[in-house]
Order: sequence, then structure tokens, then C-alpha cells
Amino acid sequence: MILPSHAEGLPLSLVEAQSHGLPIVANDIKYGPADVVIDGQDGLLTQNGDVDGLAKAIIDLLTDQEKLAKFSENAYQDSERYSEPNVMKLWNKLVDDMKTKEAAK
Repeated sequence: MILPSHAEGLPLSLVEAQSHGLPIVANDIKYGPADVVIDGQDGLLTQNGDVDGLAKAIIDLLTDQEKLAKFSENAYQDSERYSEPNVMKLWNKLVDDMKTKEAAK
């Protein structure tokens, strides 16, 4: 998965790609990719605006089948951070914290 964007929020496309075991190459832009991609583990983050660096990262990953396979394996594992049960745990914690703060008033 390649995300050469110059601006993003939290790109759902990256979360979806990881859940299918796709390694990611993305620009390290403010908000988004660095929240999903663990650089050097399940993908590669490149400097925003560095087209040559982006191309080099893509070529590096596609020409190293061992690295590609390892990143793919890690992508499956890392995507669990955004699984429904894990996200629900975070939401429940937030709701419980708010209930506790409201009760203390």
C-alpha cells in the first residue's frame, strides 16, 4: 500500500491495508500515517515531499522479498490495535473515566 499524500487525518485506508497484511509506504505527514505505520516493522515512512525517497522505499520493499514477507506478517499483527474489541476497550475506558469525573462533582 502506498500513500503519497501531503495531508491526511487518520487514513482508514492504511488501517484496512494492514488488516489484509499489506506493508505500507507512506509520507510521514502531520497526523495519520505515523499513528498506523510502525516504521521499519510493518511499513516505511518517508519524508514528506521527498519523491526520490518515496520511490527508493517502494523499490527497497519490492526487491527484498524477505523484508516484504516480514512486514506483511507484522502488518497483520499490528492491525489488531484497531480491531473492534481493542477500540471498544478504549471507548469503554473513556466512558468510565467520564462517569467517574461526573460522579466526583
